[in-house]
Amino acid sequence: MLSGTEAVSADQLQQTLAEFYFDPALLIIIETERQLVQSAVTLVTSVQSKRVIRQAGTRGPIQEIMYFINDGRYGSFEWWNEIDKHPAVFRTNETVSAAPTHPSSLWGPSCDSADIVCERLELPELEIGDFLVFPDMGAYGVTLASCFNGFPIPKTIVCARLETTRALVDDLGSDG
Repeated sequence: MLSGTEAVSADQLQQTLAEFYFDPALLIIIETERQLVQSAVTLVTSVQSKRVIRQAGTRGPIQEIMYFINDGRYGSFEWWNEIDKHPAVFRTNETVSAAPTHPSSLWGPSCDSADIVCERLELPELEIGDFLVFPDMGAYGVTLASCFNGFPIPKTIVCARLETTRALVDDLGSDG
């Protein structure tokens, strides 16, 4: 039996359904949830501030870096369960690649203790203004956002290649 949030191929779904006998008059509705729409959105956040926590005072080794980003639990991450995909890190003009990493955590902008995006993440040391890019955020993200503490709902910018847009318009037109 399939359940939960695991990714299931069409072949595996077909095989699982074939294991059961269903009355032909029975209508089966399958909720695919994130699988159909998650790849439709890439979320870009920026580092607004950071707090470096060092062992043994201010000169010791870095214990953790807390990054505060411009989106959080009350915005696009409301549905987020601990990070399952690491964000890509971009500096203003280049991608960070082989930089040393530090234990890090990502926090939303609200100053609420529950506004934590993820903990125990290894990231290079980021600067204010650097970007974190989260792929596959098309399901449940901004649709569940609120204006908690007066923060606006994150802005959505629609980007699609001309071919994609034409295919969508053509498909809509064929339905009548």
